[in-house]
Amino acid sequence: MKVLNNINIKLILVLMIGTMVLTACEDFLEQSPEAVIEEKTIFSDILTYQGFVEDIYQGVTDVTLGGTVVTNFNFGDDVICSHPRSLDQAFDRGNNWAWMDDASFSLYLGDQDYENNNERYDTRGVWDSGWGGIRKSNIGFEKLDQLVNATEEETNIIRGQLHFFRGYYHFDILKSWGGIPYITKAFEPTDNMRLERLSYSQVADSVAKDLMEAAQLLPKDWNETEMGQRTSNQNLGRLTKGAAYAYLGKNYLYAASPLMSGGTETDDYNLEKVEKAAEAFA
Repeated sequence: MKVLNNINIKLILVLMIGTMVLTACEDFLEQSPEAVIEEKTIFSDILTYQGFVEDIYQGVTDVTLGGTVVTNFNFGDDVICSHPRSLDQAFDRGNNWAWMDDASFSLYLGDQDYENNNERYDTRGVWDSGWGGIRKSNIGFEKLDQLVNATEEETNIIRGQLHFFRGYYHFDILKSWGGIPYITKAFEPTDNMRLERLSYSQVADSVAKDLMEAAQLLPKDWNETEMGQRTSNQNLGRLTKGAAYAYLGKNYLYAASPLMSGGTETDDYNLEKVEKAAEAFA
């Protein structure tokens, strides 16, 4: 009888705990109306639209966080790295797909503490964050017709940031991998994604178009705009006309190099792109 009583007590306790857990889960899943933000709300108002664009800033890879594996990006073997996870060694063994599994391309290697065998990772990387930034930029373009609560200046600043980021992220991938498709739409799962790989020069020309458009639309100084006044004197790091021209020049300068057109002994600098780079920098 005592054994049965103990069993009954345990069953009652289990049922009580189960009821409490299920009730807690139910309460947790009951969202308040304020917690649910619809897409049309995000893209109809300038403040929430800029909030969407702010997220694209977060994908920019900070190369200063790179440790020894930063030489993974130096495929010319100008730098020799003995780090056991260096891609140089994998490539030398013929494993040219090693970059697919290397952390520095999806997660940028951060601070290293060799003494305690501890490594920290940033969540940004050229490959993953690059394509993610391109997709978010294209989503931003496709939703612009929903933006009704904005002045012409505010719309231009949104558009300018989207043009910059689409060009910038393509350039970031381009300078590491060479020619890639240039993506100007947000893909659906049913879309054909087997796209033509363009030459370095072709991609650089498309990057230049986006960055030139960004340079025309972005402000010289956010503090001097109506939109920037909302965050007056706290706009450091936001994209400006100068930033767009700087990357436009960098893009042309890289594309002008013989390394980007085959790298043979007969190749020379593309003087037309050199002149465009100088004009942008000026």
